[in-house]
Amino acid sequence: ELPGTRVAVPSSIPQVFLPRERKSEPGQSQVISCCASPRCDTRMRVLPLLACVLVLAVASAESVCTDSCAALGWAVLNPATLLCAKSQSQTVGCSGDVSGTEAQTWCQTNFGNGARLCTSDGLLAGATKESGCNYDSTLVWSSTPCPGGFLQTLGNPALGLGATCWASNTVAKVRCCADSCPATTTSTTSTTTTTTTTTTTTTT
Repeated sequence: ELPGTRVAVPSSIPQVFLPRERKSEPGQSQVISCCASPRCDTRMRVLPLLACVLVLAVASAESVCTDSCAALGWAVLNPATLLCAKSQSQTVGCSGDVSGTEAQTWCQTNFGNGARLCTSDGLLAGATKESGCNYDSTLVWSSTPCPGGFLQTLGNPALGLGATCWASNTVAKVRCCADSCPATTTSTTSTTTTTTTTTTTTTT
């Protein structure tokens, strides 16, 4: 590895390792060793300068949370899940019976970008209960695969059953999920400093 020096960068940007000296062969681009979490393993990767800048830009963009719930105008019914849910589309209404294969794309097709079929974990956490179409006591599809198909749960998991595996050519209902962002909490620490002054009186 080439000797190098760390470059001071803001904490929000992954650090870059720059060689002190490197002679480029004719026809080769100047290169730097670049490591941008989470796209870096234990080995430093040697990348062209432009490629390194692109990796840093992608890593920075991936750290930004996209609030699909706010974009869709959906309420988060269970804040603990960071998920919002809806069952009735303005264009086609409730899903009715659809196959497991059709269910995988139903949400994005009928609600738009950001909407997706819920995972079984999201359904079992109660993210979709009371989200419309009277599907609380009905089996709904999840995006979680199982042998030959996908898992289904009740629209309100508190009513029982848990998750069961169904073939992708069988039919069930659809409830859709989207992702919200964690609330940003600003913590302010107040420090109180007490100064004690000691007066010494000397008697002569």
